[in-house]
Amino acid sequence: MKKSFKDLFIISDEKTDNKQSAPTKFPETKSDAPITFPKTESVISTPIPLECASQMESVMKTYEDGFAKLNQPGVEFFEFFQAVIEGGSDKPDTYKMAFKMMKSLEKSMSKDSLIEQSQFYINELSNVHANYNSIGNKKKNELLTSKQTEDQKLRSEVQLLRQQLDTIKEQISSKELLINQIDGKYLPKITELDCTIKANDVARDRIIASLNSVVIGIKNNL
Repeated sequence: MKKSFKDLFIISDEKTDNKQSAPTKFPETKSDAPITFPKTESVISTPIPLECASQMESVMKTYEDGFAKLNQPGVEFFEFFQAVIEGGSDKPDTYKMAFKMMKSLEKSMSKDSLIEQSQFYINELSNVHANYNSIGNKKKNELLTSKQTEDQKLRSEVQLLRQQLDTIKEQISSKELLINQIDGKYLPKITELDCTIKANDVARDRIIASLNSVVIGIKNNL
């Protein structure tokens, strides 16, 4: 079953609050024009660790699908951007060819209108990224708080049991075993959330870098 972006931030044994207000997210409508963004690693500010590869793939796919759903009516920046990406955003002639083709479909298209329209997509992606980042950090902080609370509780119980000396040594050993299992219980989930949060940053950087490179191309080549 295909995961939603929300699923990437939720541990399977946790419950969610249905009373929360609707967050900023990609629209639900389907689009027939998916875009696979090129990997512009040289402009990515947040490197992705090797152990986060699976989260990166899922998050990037979500952003690619979500970006396609932002497509506005008519022929505007989205179609121009798609044509440039397909033709190669690093080739100056691609911009001129894409502009000529789109201009034939939309007479009012101009360099300024493309730049203005691009801001809608950049803003939408930034808002979605901020919301997803907030979700991920909230879940991570909840786990860290639970880990600290449980750890402190167990250590306090151990200290109390130690005061009863030999008669409660077996209970002390049991609690110490739980303490030793704390990292194994929480770290995999924390690592998964860290990877998803980092992947969220990289996905945003990749897409916005692509958008900005096209904007620069528009400025330089049109």
